[in-house]
Amino acid sequence: MKLHKNFIFASALALASGLGLALTGCNDDDEKIPAYFKADNREFTLEYDGLTDKGEEPSLTLNTSGSWKVSQKDEWIHLSRESGTRGSHKIFVTADENTGDPRTGFVEIKLSGSNKTELLAVSQNKKVGTLAVSPALISVTTLGNAAEGETLAFTIDTNSDWTVSLPAGCDWITPSKTSGQAGKEKISFTAALNQTGAEREARITVTAGALSRYTTVRQDGTVFSVSENGKPISKLTFAASDAAGLSTELTVGCIESWTLTAKPQWLTVTPSSGDAGETKVTLTAEVNTEAAREDYITITTAHGLVLTAPVLQLSDRPEPDSKAVGFVYYNDDFSWVKGGADQVSNINGGAPNDARNIYTWDFKTNGFDDVLALFNQKYTDYNASAKVIYAMDGYLKSNKGGAQTAIAIKDALPIEGGHYANVDVTFRAAKNGTDPMTVSVVIEGEGEIVDGVSATQSKELEPFNNSDKTIPWTWTDMKVTVKGATANTRIIIGATPFINNGFKSVATYPDNGKTSYYRWFMDDLKVTRIETK
Repeated sequence: MKLHKNFIFASALALASGLGLALTGCNDDDEKIPAYFKADNREFTLEYDGLTDKGEEPSLTLNTSGSWKVSQKDEWIHLSRESGTRGSHKIFVTADENTGDPRTGFVEIKLSGSNKTELLAVSQNKKVGTLAVSPALISVTTLGNAAEGETLAFTIDTNSDWTVSLPAGCDWITPSKTSGQAGKEKISFTAALNQTGAEREARITVTAGALSRYTTVRQDGTVFSVSENGKPISKLTFAASDAAGLSTELTVGCIESWTLTAKPQWLTVTPSSGDAGETKVTLTAEVNTEAAREDYITITTAHGLVLTAPVLQLSDRPEPDSKAVGFVYYNDDFSWVKGGADQVSNINGGAPNDARNIYTWDFKTNGFDDVLALFNQKYTDYNASAKVIYAMDGYLKSNKGGAQTAIAIKDALPIEGGHYANVDVTFRAAKNGTDPMTVSVVIEGEGEIVDGVSATQSKELEPFNNSDKTIPWTWTDMKVTVKGATANTRIIIGATPFINNGFKSVATYPDNGKTSYYRWFMDDLKVTRIETK
């Protein structure tokens, strides 16, 4: 056992002596070690922002036997360190943002006291701009609040500095900021009260570099609605002395609280104020023993928006006008309607059957007069936002799947003031194939429809059913008689389902839930005087 321990001790001593010799020898030969200088990565590809496609700073490891430094490099290239001493060094490579074309640069690193160098190549891609703006449409209420389910804000997402601009003259939108830097940012805005009485919109432009994107702000202009028995009215008429006709109940809709601020002395309005939403209002007129009288009621909202509505009370001593039987108060052969095809005259309504939407088709570019402008001179569209009136060749087409409308003669009938006349309203109608549609005539103001479902609405008028597919479609002559029409009588013609639904579209058939089609054509509208006693 003692021998064994001595052996271990002697071996350890010999090992220690050997190591000592080895270390001593290394120090003596230090200056004889060959120069060593090597980089483990010499080529780098960077994106426009100076980082890799993963958003990182690339690196290299430089192993060197002595001092070193960067001797040459392009100024847009940056190293985390540019000099050092003997050892192993990790160096990160970045670059300035590249706003021009793709480029390549070089870095030369030199070992001190030696001709050894390392050459690094750095390639950088050019900047490709990105810009997204959402949402594309923002709806705003008349009062300047966000519509239900929306916010008064839009989001910009871009890799460049950006600016926001508004159309010239747009002073009702105020963004929270009009410029910013690259990134994703939500921009809020305010919208002023819309006092124009009509819908308005403005397109906000966001520009980043060479890119532009847009968001549209559309503000409602609706403030009031006035209806009687579910039907919108623009003028209220009272009888002169018939007690049953001296009071009427209206529904006044308003976007905010309102107050009656003016009315004629002969009219009582109850209540004289209301809250936002719908309010039932009763109007009672005193008996009129004099000439017909007309005045206005004025309603003012909390924000100062004003509705002025005419009210007329007839005299109880009306007389027929002086026109002869057969005198035509209104006549439209629709010869001004051009751009579409004469579909009704074709076998089964076949080609050519082009129907040109008067709201969306560019008539002028295609060599025709502006049919929409001509239409608006003559008629009022009760569902203009649905855009369901079409120009054919000399007549109009109305309605599409799930949407309908009615039109009213815009100009007053040339019946002498304070007088009345009995008239026939005539026109031609044709079904679109076998669409299950009927037409009704409605009047507002003075007068009474003969044999109607009410004093103000005719019976349903059904055109010929075009079930025979081997012949052209057929026109049907329609006639509705109105007694006691005056210059204040407004004549409205439209699809019966639309009228019966309170002048709102009927989206589906009531019996099967499928999309409804009540399409029809109209031509040769006349209002003619008949015998009047």
